[in-house]
Amino acid sequence: MTVETIVEGNCPKCGVGTRATIKAHYRERWDDDTLWTTTDWNILKCNGCSDQTYVQKIFHFSEDETEVQRADDGELYDYPIPHIEYFPERERYPLPSYINAIRSDHPDAVDLIEEIYMAFNMGMCRSASVLIRTLFDYCALKTSTPKDTSFKKKIEQMSASLGLNEHEKDTIATLVDAGNATAHRGWQPTLGDIDALLQVINPIVVRCLTQAPCLDNLKARIPARK
Repeated sequence: MTVETIVEGNCPKCGVGTRATIKAHYRERWDDDTLWTTTDWNILKCNGCSDQTYVQKIFHFSEDETEVQRADDGELYDYPIPHIEYFPERERYPLPSYINAIRSDHPDAVDLIEEIYMAFNMGMCRSASVLIRTLFDYCALKTSTPKDTSFKKKIEQMSASLGLNEHEKDTIATLVDAGNATAHRGWQPTLGDIDALLQVINPIVVRCLTQAPCLDNLKARIPARK
């Protein structure tokens, strides 16, 4: 492998199979008579998102082989099986796709969302639960709800502002109660609980922070009726 070679990688942001360029390479080799190992370390720069750099480790052991058929003559030969790892590993729960749409106008919300997903990926479910409640609080302020309003009134006013039905209103109340229970009543949510809470809060974030500008832009591009 040489520097500037394009290879298939596993970008922490883009995912498996995205192409990347080798920016640096280092090889370690160990030999003992007929046995040997090699470890190749590559610093990769993603060709997809362009701003992500990560490490690829490729390990070969002489006794860990498989038979491969040559394409040119059909002969079989022993091929060392590569064991590939990436650092950092791709996050199990990636950030929501809407985050770039709010990054410039709502940096505080972006910070909260990134902290929520960091806690989620690390299994810190209590932290994630409380932060999700805080994110709801941020969204409530963006719907012109006074800061010192109780959570109950915030839910009422947000529901009226966004035109939420009773079921949606109840799910938000559950989200807020989950955060309160975590912070004040010692409740320990599970990863499944946090996943459920994220399914509630993410659409709220979209409706509060992105929907109106997106629709205004869409409306301007729709051809007028003749």
